Amino acid sequence: MTLKERVCNPDVYPRHQWVFSEEKDYECAVNGIFNSIMTETPQRQFLQFYSNQSCYGSSKIAYGYGFCHRRLIPAECTDCLNEAKGLLFDVCTHSIGARVVLEDCQIRYENYPFFGPP
Repeated sequence: MTLKERVCNPDVYPRHQWVFSEEKDYECAVNGIFNSIMTETPQRQFLQFYSNQSCYGSSKIAYGYGFCHRRLIPAECTDCLNEAKGLLFDVCTHSIGARVVLEDCQIRYENYPFFGPP
């Protein structure tokens, strides 16, 4: 699959293992939004999904978006999103937001809402 664009926010959240902190809450929210993107996007009629996620009632929220080209069947969409997610986390480790666009799919997460009215 052809990489068309990769953008990483230069701001990162520290990774603290076994520490309950705001950074850990955001990491949890990012993991949750990716679980939702990976399971929901291939099942949607137009192969796109946008949502937000927080953990443990935290105020730290991750917003995410997944999209696949309509020519893909759900299994191909899943494969494409997995590749995009891998590329994203290989380069944008612990970034507070990032986006990867492949020829047939794209995936994005941020710490702010990026769809809808301003």
